Amino acid sequence: MRRALRRAGLALAATLCAGAAQAQVSDDVVKIGVLSDMSAAQADSTGPGSVTAARMAVEDFGGTVLGKRIEVVSADHQN
Repeated sequence: MRRALRRAGLALAATLCAGAAQAQVSDDVVKIGVLSDMSAAQADSTGPGSVTAARMAVEDFGGTVLGKRIEVVSADHQN
């Protein structure tokens, strides 16, 4: 019982300490960033395909939100 209470307390503390993401619009463009491995060991499973998937999701969504264009930017963390 004591162990379960401790786990619940730790989970609650982690939830309360996590910061909320802040969405910001710059130059009337909403930018969504994709940071992935584009050139190292995991590039085949997570690299360019994840950027393509994000771009496809933006297209499926309509390409705009609240009248602002959505742009996908990507970067390589080089694992």
